[in-house]
Amino acid sequence: MTPEQEQECIRAVANNPEAFAKLYDDTYDRVFVYILKRCGDYHLAQDIVAETYLKAIKHIGKFRYTGKPFIAWLYRIACNELNMYFRKSLKYTCEELELHHELIDYRSDVVAEYEAIEKGAEYAAMRSALARLSGIDQHIITLKFFEEKTIPEISDILDLKEGTVKSRLSRALRKIEKQLQRSPQFAIR
Repeated sequence: MTPEQEQECIRAVANNPEAFAKLYDDTYDRVFVYILKRCGDYHLAQDIVAETYLKAIKHIGKFRYTGKPFIAWLYRIACNELNMYFRKSLKYTCEELELHHELIDYRSDVVAEYEAIEKGAEYAAMRSALARLSGIDQHIITLKFFEEKTIPEISDILDLKEGTVKSRLSRALRKIEKQLQRSPQFAIR
């Protein structure tokens, strides 16, 4: 959808809430994948996406087009919803993320099973290192490497200066690297 089409849809929502369906259809998959990658639980992601879109339609009148795409506004709402969930949730741990993220394909071949276990351990170490970062740094890493967003896009989504995004990204990567160096799965063989 072009920026002009987005603006037209947003204006139409003021008079006809059903016009929001076009915006929803155009952005849902990207918002869902972003949230799923951050929370690691399919059903929880569905709930948070629902809250994100409820807030978006409720506050669509507050959206002001400033040259940033509508999806950036939705990512910011999703980011806030994720933060709110994790603040409220006392059950959130790295182990839960690891358990919910992937189903391992068990094969009878012993070598294949060993490789799957080894990859799972590496993945667990990566998730553990990521989970030790601050919430904003987790968002930056997720947007950069899982959503493949550019620094300017991340800056728009999180409402941070580009220089701040770059420095936080650099520090977060160094922290992850230090954590992984301590992990036996990433030790030099």
